[in-house]
Amino acid sequence: MFGKVLLVLFVLLSFLAALLLSYSLFIEPYWLRLKDWEVILSPKDVALDGLTILFLSDLHLKGPLGRNEARVLEWAREYHPGIVVLGGDLLDQAEAADDVLEFVRHLPPDSKIYAVSGNWEHYFIKDIGDWKRKLAKHRVKLLTNQWVRLWVNGSSVVLSGINDATSGYADLNRAFADSPEGYRILLSHAPVIFDDPQMPEVNLVLAGHCHGGQVCVPGWGPLWLPRGCGRYVYGLFQKSGRLMYVTSGVGTAIRPVRLFARPEVVFIRFIRAS
Repeated sequence: MFGKVLLVLFVLLSFLAALLLSYSLFIEPYWLRLKDWEVILSPKDVALDGLTILFLSDLHLKGPLGRNEARVLEWAREYHPGIVVLGGDLLDQAEAADDVLEFVRHLPPDSKIYAVSGNWEHYFIKDIGDWKRKLAKHRVKLLTNQWVRLWVNGSSVVLSGINDATSGYADLNRAFADSPEGYRILLSHAPVIFDDPQMPEVNLVLAGHCHGGQVCVPGWGPLWLPRGCGRYVYGLFQKSGRLMYVTSGVGTAIRPVRLFARPEVVFIRFIRAS
């Protein structure tokens, strides 16, 4: 009798394990969601009311565009953001560089597009300067420890992009050096930069890199995290008056699997307090 119970339990557990494996391989990696997030502006920044940013990171393109990339482009056309920011790790292998250029070519033509490099760009792109020029031909400005000034309803927005901290190329002193006054946004691939003692005064940090854990066990958390996540795996964080949103990203790294860490694109709306 006891042997039969053990056999039944083994069969049930095997069946559940097979279901979970199938879900993590064939369903969740493609169950892309659009996260709609509202940033409430302080009284001095109310001129930015109506600004929209589409934030996506970690495409990890391995070849020609797939269903997730097609959905991202569909949302980009539908929501028509003023700004698109790309948080790095756009490719998963050197051969996918042209596929990244094909992807950005289809982003909305009147959106301003900015990007930073992630650790995978530094793995596979031999000449970041050349990569920067190729992206520029498709209207994408790659920010390498530098800032740009944008005007929204006559109000200044300073957007800075930090080069990947996990690869050793980040320079926070240069990121906002000699920048003017304005609402400050920092785009960083790795979120651990949030704890850097040299962090300048910024309003908002946007980061990715951690994939929301990619494979998470309920009650335990991520099975593994790349260096550079720290305690900032996914979601909204606040510290010293600064906000940071860490996205779970679009693609997958190392293995094409996700478990309890759905991929996402973030649509950010800046609104005045009601």
